[in-house]
Amino acid sequence: MVTTRSSRGSRARRVSRPTVALALVTLATALAAGCSSGTLSTTDAQGSTTSRVRPPAGTILVADASGENAAVALGKTVAVIPASTTQAPSTTATTTATASTSPTVLTPTTQPPVTAPRTTVATVAPVTQGPVTSLTIPKPALTPISMGALSPDERAIVNGINTKRAASGLAAVAPEQHATDAARQHTAEMIAAGQPSNVVDVFNKVNAQYRTITQLTFNWSTGEDATQYLLTQYGSQVSGPFTSVGIGVAVSAGQRWVTVLLGA
Repeated sequence: MVTTRSSRGSRARRVSRPTVALALVTLATALAAGCSSGTLSTTDAQGSTTSRVRPPAGTILVADASGENAAVALGKTVAVIPASTTQAPSTTATTTATASTSPTVLTPTTQPPVTAPRTTVATVAPVTQGPVTSLTIPKPALTPISMGALSPDERAIVNGINTKRAASGLAAVAPEQHATDAARQHTAEMIAAGQPSNVVDVFNKVNAQYRTITQLTFNWSTGEDATQYLLTQYGSQVSGPFTSVGIGVAVSAGQRWVTVLLGA
């Protein structure tokens, strides 16, 4: 409820809030018609009074629902909005973007499996080697030859060896074909080389079933006795446990070249 009073009169009436605006307009009109000066007081329901200077003649005060007023010239059309009119609050339409809840289904792309190049490994069966057997080729048996198959110089040396052996109580040695062939070949090689030498690899060159071979090689002047020289220089060597002898004697440039192979 609002009580409205004029500063020049004491009349008052109680009006409801919805008609405040209309009462103010009516009051302002009356004041403007009969008063040239004065104040206008407005008291609300709580007893608070607000005084304002009366507006000049020819104007009215128009108060809105909140109590604010303004002077408006007479003869103007005034639109009074009832206080009870409540403007609906402005509603701001809010559009909420709702994320789609439907999941996006990704279809996986299936790649064909990568196949490594196939490697073929050849399987080689192990070779089983049997035991190594030493193959021994038996050498030929000793082949005795007669004294008549020897040259005069060769017979002289064989006779001298057997005489020396007999003096020592040893058995005579017999000429043998394989040893004699090897001795004659080696004598020819010494003449070609111009100097005496031992038979290299004598057992393979003799190639007979000898267990042991002793070789004597030298050269001596044809004017001297070669047998005497042999027995003087190699007397102890001819006295071994021998059974066979190979002999090769040749003359070249005034020298006798001699190869003696004693074996058993």
